[in-house]
Amino acid sequence: MELTEAVQRILRHGRLILVMVVVFLSIPILLGSDSDASYVASARANFGPDVTTAEESEAMVDTAKAIVTSQAQVEDALNREGIDRDPSSVVDEIDVESVGGSGVLVVSATDADPEVASALANGMAQQLVSTRHDLLIGPMEDRLAELDQQLEDIGAVINGITDGRGDEADDPTLDRRLNAALSQQSDIQNQRDTLSQTIEAAPRPALLDPATTPTDPVSSGLAADLVVAGLLGLILGVALAAVIEALRPSIVSGDALAHVLGAPLLGRIPNPANRSDDLADPGDDLVSLQLGLAATSARLDVVHLTGVGPDVDLDRLAARLQTTVPNVAVELVGSDRPDTPRGPRSNRARHGLVVVAPEVLPRDSLSGLEHLLAITQWPLVGIIAYPGPLWTHYHFREDLRSLWTRFRAAVGSKAGGRRQAARSTATPGSWAPSGPEVES
Repeated sequence: MELTEAVQRILRHGRLILVMVVVFLSIPILLGSDSDASYVASARANFGPDVTTAEESEAMVDTAKAIVTSQAQVEDALNREGIDRDPSSVVDEIDVESVGGSGVLVVSATDADPEVASALANGMAQQLVSTRHDLLIGPMEDRLAELDQQLEDIGAVINGITDGRGDEADDPTLDRRLNAALSQQSDIQNQRDTLSQTIEAAPRPALLDPATTPTDPVSSGLAADLVVAGLLGLILGVALAAVIEALRPSIVSGDALAHVLGAPLLGRIPNPANRSDDLADPGDDLVSLQLGLAATSARLDVVHLTGVGPDVDLDRLAARLQTTVPNVAVELVGSDRPDTPRGPRSNRARHGLVVVAPEVLPRDSLSGLEHLLAITQWPLVGIIAYPGPLWTHYHFREDLRSLWTRFRAAVGSKAGGRRQAARSTATPGSWAPSGPEVES
């Protein structure tokens, strides 16, 4: 099968494809019609030292998300900002992203109220900074406070030793105690100085850029959703069309129809249903010439026209061909009207059949023609084709009817198989209900 023919066969189901596209396009429209406009506010915060690898950046973002999506953290931020929102629903509206390889994070909040979105972003960013400070700087500050307390205590010890010596210049015991206290004081002071320098050099989490109240709502993404939905509908429609073509192949050209029937294509004419009142159409001359040659070659006296596919009126076409094809009677199959145009007739007249069909039709619509040829034993003289649209109400209805028939047949065959299996497994002498089989 050529690519052109395959495309034409798929396009014959254009109505089905169009329906699927429209159905899928309606889904995002219906789902998005009830959604309110939402606003996004973003605040920037310094989370810590810069990162050098993608793994470090991802780990930093994951840590920040774990903080801002904590139920307790969200509740604290909502209470501090005075925002009346359900914490469980707010968690889904908070997002954190990193800025390049720096330690700066962007905390975003989404809400239907732009002021609430701004307050929520600032609250969560401040909560993130506070929590990060407690985790990163807090332990060192606590240790610094402990060292200060130790310095104060050892200073008091040193002062007590000095006051206890009085005017005594040499007291080995007090000297040893004093030297030990001074040495301990020096060690504590060194630790404090080192820790203080570390705290000063450590990057402190801070709110760098507070969120402002957004003025424009975020895009709903409807355009992208429509594109995706349209593509999905198109793909599904084409897939269904391919399934239909696999189950019920189509003929999409006069040449293909002639090949299937094994008869020559006599010509193409306009749709018989649209013939003008003067019975003259541009394609009639070639059809008349070819039909006359075919009838003469087959030594036929009578040529019968029969339609395949949609019901169309062939009376005017038969009348036109009767006047243009010499020495051959042209009439419709089964026509016995007195006014039917007739040519020379005899009891031993030879009859032939000419098929008038659209260039696009289901292949199984030829079954009636096959029965007619088997009954009459008339030779098939040729085919007269007329253009038909790639899809019509007739094709759409017939496709649905064919699919429904095949579905019922499949269901009926499975049910019949189960009944046959039940009867075959019944024990001799046992009673089992039986009834008329349902034909599929």
